[in-house]
Amino acid sequence: MIWILFVALTAVLLLHFVVHPLWMGRLAVQSSALAPERPNQRRPEPWRKRHTIEVMIPCFNEARALGFKLNNLLKTEYCPKHLTVSVLLDGCDDDSPKVAADFRRRFAQRGIRFQVFNHQQNRGKIHRLNQHIARAKKRAQLVVLSDCSALLSHDALDHVDYAFDDPNLGGLCGHYFHGTDVRLKPHWQRLNKNRMGESALGAVIGGTGAAMALRSCWTQALDSNCINDDFELLMAMTRKGKRTAYEDRFKAIDMAPRSAERIFNQRLRIAAGNVLQLPTLFACLPKLGVQAAAAALMGKGLRAFVPMLLPLWAISFVMLIESLSAGLGMTLVIVGLTAALLSLAMAKGKLPWLNWVKALAGACIGSALQMLGVKVLWRRQWMNYKPKAVAAIKRGLDLSLAAIGLALVLPLFPFIALAIVLDSKGGVFYKQLRVGARHSDRTELIYVVKFRTMSSDAEKSGAQWAKAGDCRVTRVGRFLRNTRLDELPQLFQVLTGQMSLVGPRPERPQFCGELEQSLPFYLERTYELKPGLTGLAQVHQSGDTCLEDVKNKLMYDHAYAASLTGIGSYLAMEAQILFKTVYVVIAAKGH
Repeated sequence: MIWILFVALTAVLLLHFVVHPLWMGRLAVQSSALAPERPNQRRPEPWRKRHTIEVMIPCFNEARALGFKLNNLLKTEYCPKHLTVSVLLDGCDDDSPKVAADFRRRFAQRGIRFQVFNHQQNRGKIHRLNQHIARAKKRAQLVVLSDCSALLSHDALDHVDYAFDDPNLGGLCGHYFHGTDVRLKPHWQRLNKNRMGESALGAVIGGTGAAMALRSCWTQALDSNCINDDFELLMAMTRKGKRTAYEDRFKAIDMAPRSAERIFNQRLRIAAGNVLQLPTLFACLPKLGVQAAAAALMGKGLRAFVPMLLPLWAISFVMLIESLSAGLGMTLVIVGLTAALLSLAMAKGKLPWLNWVKALAGACIGSALQMLGVKVLWRRQWMNYKPKAVAAIKRGLDLSLAAIGLALVLPLFPFIALAIVLDSKGGVFYKQLRVGARHSDRTELIYVVKFRTMSSDAEKSGAQWAKAGDCRVTRVGRFLRNTRLDELPQLFQVLTGQMSLVGPRPERPQFCGELEQSLPFYLERTYELKPGLTGLAQVHQSGDTCLEDVKNKLMYDHAYAASLTGIGSYLAMEAQILFKTVYVVIAAKGH
């Protein structure tokens, strides 16, 4: 009996963890090889009739993400006269309505129809989707659903348009990956490959709210108790006998901050959701072909049961060993528990296996509770870009460290000033207009004050990039730049609140337009973030001499902004930058 149980459980687990991924991977490779080449999307064929598309963006208190999202959609290459962008504000009490209103003029200039539905009461995403998808049926042939935090590729809508040339296609899900949490990269790679394989069989079992397109005439209202709208909307198309597909060129990157949700709670919630999806999955099986139904059962179907099957498999294995050799099974259990306790006692850092245990425990409990009819609480985890506590700590550090810094370096000011005057003609200080913090309704402009390091006529021909070995830099100026001492007067601007001690480098307005055209999301690097005297980009790379230098620094600036989402990550990042700054000054590694 134990042999039968062990073999059966092993076979089921192998189907889910080995056979299904290998099968989907093979299908994905074959479908990629057979994918038709498409013409250049920038020059659509004049004879081709385009679909009317409405992009819907559900939003609840996501002002910062909404600004990025709308700026992203302004750069789409899809034909403006066939495109509508709708923002669904569901009882927002932050700046989201103001952010959306500020974009009206910019969309009008592009010729894109732009709608803002500012609902005063929070009724939930499902209610708003039902309400607005029903409205869109009269105006748009296709509805594209995309979360606030998800940025679409510039040609994403063109690929959606081409895919729906298939008259039997009901739904399309895109290629999704998370841009701020590297832990999730392997998971999304596997899931995208599975979806590509399922697409080859004609039915994708669930999609993502970051990038999903639906044929509006076939959509139907979701149940008010629905938990996973991404899954239900696609499966509704399958129940109608329509094809659903995956398009890897319909790309979306999620820029939401790394989730603060504990892994136990996360797995409990996801496992309960998998169980809730089973009735919908079973209802769709008669509409699927034999291979598609088998793939659905091996993948999504077994996923609801695997959390409970894994512990059963482990118990059956121990019992099997015990039946073969009395005492050996219990010995293995005792040795395993002892090793786990020792590693916990001696551990100096995080234990990867402990996260696996927490995840499995959460998944088992979530599945069991849902099967027993116990409702698992579903609560969306909202995280502000920069919590008030982080903002308060950052300002406190700015004031205290700037005051201490000035007390230490102020005696150096007369000597630096004397050296500058003796070395070259001109003033001691140099004042230059820079772009400061950006907000939803304005952009700050500040004058940055430095010790003069170049000749007084250095920019008589206009603003220009600095160069390695720049002849405009004076002898004293070269020393000041290498040691970053030319930045010391900005400590006063930190005290007055114009700048922060740590932040992105402030850029000149003359260069901002060029950089924004060449580097997507360049201007967003200072969104609600004051420029800094030093920063992650400044300590890892010297002064900008070309566009490529700025491109490299842009990644550092956004990484620093992402660290501000939590107190722990912020303090760790701030300490790293400040210590590295001290090293750069002492070792003269600047510029």
